Amino acid sequence: MKIDASSLMNLLTPLRVSDQAREERLAAQAEAKIRDARTAMEALSKRRSEASEERKALARQKIEQLKQRLQMVQSMASADPKGTARLAAQLARELGAAVKEYAAAGGTGAAGNGSVARTSAAAEAPIDGEATAAAASAEPGSGAEASAAGTPETQKDGENGEDGGKPANPYQQAIDQQQARAAEFSRRTEQARADQEFLGEARKLAAQIRAMVRNAADRSPGEEGSVGPEEARELKATVAELDRQIETAQGDLGGSISILV
Repeated sequence: MKIDASSLMNLLTPLRVSDQAREERLAAQAEAKIRDARTAMEALSKRRSEASEERKALARQKIEQLKQRLQMVQSMASADPKGTARLAAQLARELGAAVKEYAAAGGTGAAGNGSVARTSAAAEAPIDGEATAAAASAEPGSGAEASAAGTPETQKDGENGEDGGKPANPYQQAIDQQQARAAEFSRRTEQARADQEFLGEARKLAAQIRAMVRNAADRSPGEEGSVGPEEARELKATVAELDRQIETAQGDLGGSISILV
């Protein structure tokens, strides 16, 4: 049977259209995997953030309770310096535990230097890594994917746009990523401010506790309201441990954030 040039072109045209549809379909699948990976990472980050905020909220409540109890203890300081010093030491231990729990919930200083911008960029790295892996797994011609794409049925699916149609607008993707980075930066900046406010309250309480402890521990032996030398050392050591816990929490939560003030 003789086939003229026109008939041959008519036979080849569907093949060209099919190849183009297959390429578009694979590109759309790759972008879909990237979006899915990014969405999964964002959901995981959100769950972790919510869990962290719950723990921090409990620590803040503990601070408020300690503040009220400390006021009650202060009202007895002049009448019973020794008793208030002992109660203050107990409050110091509880305050230290609250500060430690707050810091364990996490902060903005993953790099240890308090740079919110650097931490925000680091937070996006896993997402980009997942996206790259997803894109690689969807490259044209890879394994069974390429085989399946070459069948008439899957070609038809690609032409009909069942798997997502044409790739997303790259300009819109860039805008979305920029907005996501801005939102993350804003969230971390606010978190850093809240962390420093918490530590500021802890330091104020620690200073009041220190004053009550010294009111008894620094008195001469035998003086009214004084404590023994051994107990005085123990009380001062408790306050010193509280100071160390606050400074450790400062480092865990990101160090200095003067750039945000």
